[in-house]
Amino acid sequence: MSCIALSRPRHAASLIAAAVGLALMGPGLASAETTLYGSVRVGVQYTDDDTTDVNAWDVVNEASRLGVRGSEDLGGGLSAIYQYEFGVNADGKADGSPFNQRLSWVGLKGGFGSVTAGRQYSPYYNAVGIDDVWNGDMTGTSFGLVGSPTRISNALIYTSPSFSGLSFAGAITMDGAGNDLNDPLKKSDGIDLYDLAVSYKNGPLVLGAAYRGMESNGGGESFNSRYFSDGSLWGLAASYKFGDVFNLIGSYQDATFSDDLDSKAKAYGVTGELFFGNNVLRGGWGRYDVDNGDDYDVWRAGYQYNLSKRTRVWLEYIDSDFASGATSPFVSTGDEYKNIQFGMRHDF
Repeated sequence: MSCIALSRPRHAASLIAAAVGLALMGPGLASAETTLYGSVRVGVQYTDDDTTDVNAWDVVNEASRLGVRGSEDLGGGLSAIYQYEFGVNADGKADGSPFNQRLSWVGLKGGFGSVTAGRQYSPYYNAVGIDDVWNGDMTGTSFGLVGSPTRISNALIYTSPSFSGLSFAGAITMDGAGNDLNDPLKKSDGIDLYDLAVSYKNGPLVLGAAYRGMESNGGGESFNSRYFSDGSLWGLAASYKFGDVFNLIGSYQDATFSDDLDSKAKAYGVTGELFFGNNVLRGGWGRYDVDNGDDYDVWRAGYQYNLSKRTRVWLEYIDSDFASGATSPFVSTGDEYKNIQFGMRHDF
């Protein structure tokens, strides 16, 4: 299935205008239900980068977005479902277009679960990325350290219904001629990537496990260059919420960037959340452990105040302490830096 390319601003603007029009016309579209939604997230950030010896203030966009999603009842318990979501550069740094594509998929949902095709959140991320609770800077405490994307393009995904809290999901990505078949690292003309994931939710307990295999590091998806065509990744995650007061999250991931080159790394982390009234306190630690190399530690702390169900402000601090000199050429060297950020978010 082809995805819409947002290479020029006028294309993105036309799509957004059409989406808004569809949302407003909802009652006239048979039994279809369409919702227009969005989130504006902007922070003021001070960064102290020890690697480049540069200190700077910046107004930063923190994954602002605009989208439409909906469903149509087809009868017999079957529904058509769909979603378009675009990232919005709320800080004005357009870089050629004020929008970028986050999600774009369509599918069917029924008693069997759902089957969807397009650009989507990956089953791996949905099961293992449960520490992605922060408002700014990076993806979670440890999920992003292994370079695995949260969303995958050209994806066909099956998600099972919930069996007393237990659900399964699987994905394959296929990009056909998008692979340069003359490049031995992009040699697959069939399946480029596959995910297998299982999740369990029962009251305060959440568990997740997932495996990802890479048949090709091409496929039109910006997988981190650390992964080669025979790379793989597996992970485990768990969280437990103690009443309405405290939530504890832990995760572990094990990455093999290339079986032939035996290049490996691990990532693990712990995050805690304390809730009282409209206040949330967070603290977290993550480590990127490279085999035969140095370790990369991330420390995080944050405070969030909920002004309403849709509006919040936050203050977050991160200390990313990377000991340079990793021996593997397939591991990003990263930066040693600190930053503090004050931000605001409004959802609609």
